[in-house]
Amino acid sequence: MLNQTIEEIGSAGRDPQTFRISMPGFVRIPAFLIAFAMFQSAVITGVAQGPAVEVYSDRPATASGGEGEADPETPVWRVPLELKVTLKAGYDDNRRTRSSDGGASDDGGSFFSSGELLFNYNFGLPRTRGNLTGHAKLNYYPGSNRSPFDPDLGVKLSVQHAVSERLTLTGDVEAKYKIDPDFDIEGSSNQRRGNYFYNRDQISATYRWLPRISTITSYSFDTLQYQETTPGSIGDRYQHRLSQNLRFLLLPTVSLTGTYSLSLVSYDVEGRDSITQSILAGVTSSIGPHLEASLAVGGQFRSADQPGTENSNFSASPTANANLTYTLGEKTSLMWDARYGFVESAVGTGSSGPATSSGTRGRTSFTTGLRLNYELTARIGTSIAAHYRTYASDEVNGAPVDEFATSQNAFDLSLNVHYKINESILTFAEWKYTNVASDQTSGSYSRNRYSLGLTITF
Repeated sequence: MLNQTIEEIGSAGRDPQTFRISMPGFVRIPAFLIAFAMFQSAVITGVAQGPAVEVYSDRPATASGGEGEADPETPVWRVPLELKVTLKAGYDDNRRTRSSDGGASDDGGSFFSSGELLFNYNFGLPRTRGNLTGHAKLNYYPGSNRSPFDPDLGVKLSVQHAVSERLTLTGDVEAKYKIDPDFDIEGSSNQRRGNYFYNRDQISATYRWLPRISTITSYSFDTLQYQETTPGSIGDRYQHRLSQNLRFLLLPTVSLTGTYSLSLVSYDVEGRDSITQSILAGVTSSIGPHLEASLAVGGQFRSADQPGTENSNFSASPTANANLTYTLGEKTSLMWDARYGFVESAVGTGSSGPATSSGTRGRTSFTTGLRLNYELTARIGTSIAAHYRTYASDEVNGAPVDEFATSQNAFDLSLNVHYKINESILTFAEWKYTNVASDQTSGSYSRNRYSLGLTITF
């Protein structure tokens, strides 16, 4: 039995109370930490934000601090926490993302199973709002000649604080540990290279100078580190990005934007560092109550180290990005985005030559993605996600900078159909398809993954 004393000094002016909470020993410490953190917030706000998990007392306190009769209907404290557990099993016809002539003994298909825990935690004060999300997933491939486990771990924290009516500060921290490929990371590999750690930290300040004019100043730091030596020797990198955005409210639903950004990229090996400057002008608009759209176009100017010399290669490219979001109620949404410009390259295939420090330098890329969530009935729904991206290597005077660099076109599609048994249990069937076409044979492959699963929400 864990005895915990909580003094409530809320707006209702209650007397100090003592609660006794019954819970297993192995969850006492985590539960105490969560309760203490939420208590701090409840003292100030008197209200919890977001979905709640309620813990009940077997002996609620009396006004004098003693123990009264048990009331199972009275919650001791509310934690704005949502938990989901997903279990699924299926078949993957190309786990190693190898081409048909790869020759590896375990490149064929394999059955797999996976388990995943997801959480979503909202917290906040009157002027501060925060959200913490995370997931822990493990895929298991029995009978594999190599490691049978594929990890997928991630956590993201977002906090926004209103310093004044004019100034708002925002901070975001994101970390991932997983295996390639990942189409959500800009410039990442289209093929399986190994486990890697990815981190992105960003801080920004939004200031409203006049009713129609505001600015957003931001700084971000990215890092990509491979666990294995071979891809990490040329792919590990650090990126610093500074950005200044100016917004002018032209109409109540239309804003004009101008953005300047500076990106500094440093690799663990010599001959791959670069500096990229970008200038864009754009427009954002809310078209009715359900549709939002934005478009920005401009130019990029890149200076990159030339391996083996003290010289640098200079290149310029147009750049553009567009976004479209359509929302119809809570259950139906459509999101589309597209971008063209310079990106840091992934670890190269290099089948025609060695993987050296010059392998697959920065290159221009076009990426686009579409995500649709649609509820057919109260119980049946579907989601579709499609991504396409193409890489083209840098050229100087019409000649490739890197003789071993490749051009690739990658397409990734996922289809999910789910059935809601009740408010807590959902079953689903899922199909994922990936196709990569490269100017090098070893860089081309196709992959299908079929699975059935169950999601339980707590």
